[in-house]
Amino acid sequence: DESLDAVIRDSMKAVLDLAGDDVGVPIIEFEVGGARRAIYGPIIGAAVRGHEADELFEHVIALASSETFFELKRSRSGPPQIGTSG
Repeated sequence: DESLDAVIRDSMKAVLDLAGDDVGVPIIEFEVGGARRAIYGPIIGAAVRGHEADELFEHVIALASSETFFELKRSRSGPPQIGTSG
């Protein structure tokens, strides 16, 4: 639907202004202590729910909130598990 092109472009520009132009998708944007932040990721192999999801998100936000944190990465252990919970 081409009517959404401008909205998507503007949204991507805004988030890339925060995350940087050398990242891919997904990008999450959040606010901590009044400061807006955006990061690439997280990339997970299977859906997580409940306490595990809350804990994962809290750790991602904690790392991304540090001005000195930039990147973590490891090789994938297999294909994504679509429709499953890890």
